[in-house]
Amino acid sequence: SDPLGMFNQFLTSYCKTKPSCQWAPPMVSVACSSTVLYHPTDIKNGLAKGAEKEAAFQKMCDETNIGWWTMRRGQLPVSFDCDKANKEASFARISFFAGGTGAAGEGDAFENDYVLGQEGWYMKEQELEREIESASGGTVRMMLFSAVTLRSQYLGILLVDGVLSVVSLILVWAYMWWTLESAFLASVAMFEIVFSVPVAMSLWTVVLQQKIEFYQMLTIYMILGIGADDAFILYDAWSQARFLDDEEVGDDEASRFTGRFAWAYRRSFKAMAITTATTCGSFVIGAASPLPQVQAFCVFAAVVVLVDWLFCVSLFASAIVLYEKYLAKSCGKKAGECCGPGCCCGLARCCSQLFCKPCVGELPPDDGTPVKRPLERFCEGPLFNFLNRARWFLIAFWIIVIVAMASVAGTMLRTAEKANPLGREGLDAIRGFEILLEEFSIFGVPTTSFAFGLDPEEPVAKWNTDGAEQVNYNAAEAAKVTSEAGQLELLGLCRAADLGKDAKDTRCEDRRCLVLGKSSAGRCAESASASKRSGVYVPDDLRCENGRYCFMEIFAKYWAHHIAGAKCVGQTAVSCPASDCTFDPVEAVCHSSKTEYDYPGLPADEFIGHLGSDGFATYMKNRQDTMNAMGREYDVLLETQLTGFRLTPDKSKLEFAWVSFNATFPTQNTVEQANRWYERWSEFQTDHGSNIGGFHTTNLYKFMVTQNEMVKAAVMGVLLSLVIAFVVILLATWNWWIALLGFVNIIGISVVFLGFVPIIGWSLGENECIFLIAVVGLSVDYSVHLLHAYHHGKDTDREGRCRHALAEMGISVINSSVTTLLAAAILFACGFYFFLQFGAFIFLVIGLSI
Repeated sequence: SDPLGMFNQFLTSYCKTKPSCQWAPPMVSVACSSTVLYHPTDIKNGLAKGAEKEAAFQKMCDETNIGWWTMRRGQLPVSFDCDKANKEASFARISFFAGGTGAAGEGDAFENDYVLGQEGWYMKEQELEREIESASGGTVRMMLFSAVTLRSQYLGILLVDGVLSVVSLILVWAYMWWTLESAFLASVAMFEIVFSVPVAMSLWTVVLQQKIEFYQMLTIYMILGIGADDAFILYDAWSQARFLDDEEVGDDEASRFTGRFAWAYRRSFKAMAITTATTCGSFVIGAASPLPQVQAFCVFAAVVVLVDWLFCVSLFASAIVLYEKYLAKSCGKKAGECCGPGCCCGLARCCSQLFCKPCVGELPPDDGTPVKRPLERFCEGPLFNFLNRARWFLIAFWIIVIVAMASVAGTMLRTAEKANPLGREGLDAIRGFEILLEEFSIFGVPTTSFAFGLDPEEPVAKWNTDGAEQVNYNAAEAAKVTSEAGQLELLGLCRAADLGKDAKDTRCEDRRCLVLGKSSAGRCAESASASKRSGVYVPDDLRCENGRYCFMEIFAKYWAHHIAGAKCVGQTAVSCPASDCTFDPVEAVCHSSKTEYDYPGLPADEFIGHLGSDGFATYMKNRQDTMNAMGREYDVLLETQLTGFRLTPDKSKLEFAWVSFNATFPTQNTVEQANRWYERWSEFQTDHGSNIGGFHTTNLYKFMVTQNEMVKAAVMGVLLSLVIAFVVILLATWNWWIALLGFVNIIGISVVFLGFVPIIGWSLGENECIFLIAVVGLSVDYSVHLLHAYHHGKDTDREGRCRHALAEMGISVINSSVTTLLAAAILFACGFYFFLQFGAFIFLVIGLSI
C-alpha cells in the first residue's frame, strides 16, 4: 500500500550493512555509489594493497571493461602505462561533486560561503593539505581545484601582482619627487607617462581599428623608463641652463627666463627626438613580423613611445614653466628646512645634507647663486676621472665579456622546448593547473582537423589575433572532395581510425597511438533501433568512442537509408519490397538492406545537390533529436564544431569542408615532440587521403609554428633595429664615427643579453623572442644621449667632450635608469611568470645599458 515507504525501509536497512563497492567505478552498480580510490573495508588505512590493487589495475587496463577503463582515464594520468609490469603514476586525481538543489545563484552562494569565507570549507581543506604534506615529509603534495576555487586562487594572485604594479608606480613617482625636487613636477611626469598608454589605446582602437591584447598592456612598465628619461632630460636641461651667462640668455629677468627656457627646450627637444625616433623605429620594424601578436605589440609600443614624447615636449614643458613662475618659491622656507625646498619641494638635497654632507657639500646660498647638484658634480668629477683612468681596462673587460657571451649564446642558446609556465611552481593554482593540462584532459580531448577547399599555396589571406582569419578558397581543391573517387577517399580517411592497433598504432587510448579511441578494430557497435528506424548511427554504449567526426560518414548513412532505401521508408511487413529492403519483426520496421559501407560515390552534381537539399537538412535535424534522446548531447555539440561543409550561395559547388579526429597528444609539448606529431599526422593523411589534398591542423601546431616564426622574426627584428639605430644616429650627428660607436655599443648590449638568456635558464620562446625585438629599442636611449652630448660639446679635445657629455647627460641617464630598475625589480615578486620574466628582461637590459 506504501511502495515508497517500503523502498525507503529497504534502503535504510541496506545502508546499515555498510555495503562497499570496493573499487567499482561509477555506473556499474545501481545499489551503491563508487568509492573509487577509497576502500572503507580496510580498517587499517583505507587503501587497497597487494593482489587487490593489482586486480583493480588489471580491470582498469581492460578496454572491454568500459566502466573501469573510463574510470582510469579520469582518475589516473595519461603517463600511466598499462603495459608496464610495475604500474605506477606520479599523479592521481579524485573528483567530488558538491551537493545542491540546482537553485539560481547556488554557485555564487557556494563560492561566498565555502570558498571565500575565512571559516569556510575551503580554508579548512587548505589546513588539511598542509597537515598531510607535513606528515608525508614533503613527498606528497595535495592541490584542490574547482571552478570557484581556481577563480578565487587566480584572483588572489592577480590581486597581489596588481598591488605590486601599483607599488612600482609609487616608487617611481617617489624617486622622481626625490630628484626633481618638486612633488608637482613628479606628479605631472607620472601623469604624462601613465596616461600615454590609454591615449595610445584610443588611437589604436579608434583610429587604427585594432584590438588590445595582453602583451600590449605591459608597455606601461617599458614606458616608465622611457618616459622618465624624457622628463629628466628636459628638467636637467632647464636646471643646467642656470649656468648660462647673460650674453647667451639676456641680462634682465624676463629675457633671462625666456632665453634660459628656449636654450633648455632646444637642447632637450633634439635629444628626445633622436631617442624617440630610434626607439620607435626599432619597434616599428616588428610590424614586418608574420605573427600578429608580435606586430601588435611592436607597433603599439611605438605608438606609446611617440605619445609619451608628445606629452613631454608639451605638457611637461608647460609644467616646468608653471612651476618656476608660481610654485618654486611658494614654500616660504629656506632650503633644507622642514617644508622648504628639499622637503615638500623635493627630497634629494634635504636627505643629502642629513646623510651625505661631506660628499655633496653645503646647500646653495639664499642669494640664488647656482650650484651644480651633487650627482652632476659626481658625474663630471669622480666618475669621469675613474672612466678616464680605467678606459683601456674597461674596454678590454667589455670586449672579453662580449666575446664570452657571444660564445655562450652560440653554444647554449636554444629554441624553447615547451611553452613558458603560467607562474611560480610553488603556487598550487599554477603548478596544479599545469599538471591538469599535461596529464589530464580537463579541457576535453585534443582534436586534429582536416580542412579541404583552401588554396594550397596561401590558405590564409590574413591572420588576426582574435582568431577570425581571412582565408583563400580554391574551387579546384574543393572539387577533389566532391568527385566520386574523392568522396570514397574521404570516407576511407575517416574510417582509417577504425584500423585499431595496426602496424602504425592508428588508434588506442595512449600516446603511442594517433587517433584516440578503443584499440580494437572496427567502430563502436551501433544501436539497431536508431539505425533501422531513423537511419541514424548512434553507438550502443554511451562510453564507447569512435574517435572521429566526419560529415561524409553521416551522408553515407543518409544515402543508405533515404536514397538507396527510400522505397523502404514507411512500408509495412506486407508492403516491404523484397529487393534492397528488409523487414525487422522486432522493431516492426521496413528498412534498407544497404549500409553506409555500400556507398558507391555519387556524381559531383548529384552529391552537392543532396548536401544542399531540404531532405538532408531534415535528416540532420532528426538525427540530432535522436542522439539527444539517447544521451549523446555532447556528440551533437561536438559535431557542429568539428565537422561540416559550406556550399556556395547558389548551392551549386562545395566551397569548404572539414572533418576531425580525437588525438592522443598531450596539451603541453616540446617543439621536437610537436614536429613529430605533425609528421605522424602527415603520414596518416598521405596513407589514407593523399589525392584529396587539404590541410591538417590543431592547436598543437600553433606553438610549433609560432616558435619557428618567432625566432626568424626576432633575428630579423634585431638586425633591422640595429640598422635603424645606426641610420638615425648618423642623420642626427652627421658623424659616422659617432654613429658607428653607438652601433657597436648597442650590438654589445644585445650580444651580452643573448648570452644571459641561457645562463638564467631561458630559451627562445614566445616571450623571449618579443624581448629580443624590444632589446634594441630599450637599450638605445642612454648611448644616444651621451653620444649626442659628446657631439655637441664645445671642447676641442676628446677628454673635454667626454667630461661635458657626462656633466650634461650623466645625471639624466642615471636617474632614468634608477626609475626603470625600481619598476622592474618589483615585478620579481609577481606570481604570474610573464610579469616576473618581463621585469627580469627590463632590469637586465637597462642594467647592461647603463
